[in-house]
Amino acid sequence: MTALYKIANDFAKLTDSDMDPEMIADTLDGIEWGA
Repeated sequence: MTALYKIANDFAKLTDSDMDPEMIADTLDGIEWGA
């Protein structure tokens, strides 16, 4: 559950930033594989 919360928290930070959606998707893929 903690890892899931961390991913959701990171995603919230990314969506608040000015990153491109594709870049966010790549970052989320990295987080997923790194978990």
